[in-house]
Amino acid sequence: MKKTLIVYFSATGNTFIEAHDLSGKTLNVFATSGGSGVEGSASDLKKAYPQYKWGESRLMND
Repeated sequence: MKKTLIVYFSATGNTFIEAHDLSGKTLNVFATSGGSGVEGSASDLKKAYPQYKWGESRLMND
């Protein structure tokens, strides 16, 4: 059985991702606000952190 961990990082960088080693994990981007969608954020994260394995991206308020 796979274990799932949900980690929240803010878009402002106050909580963000560079302080953690997420090697060996599959990262799935999700957003709860429909204001700007999730595609742009997911694309930016993938470009900024190409060393990580990226899964699907999803807007959760559909």
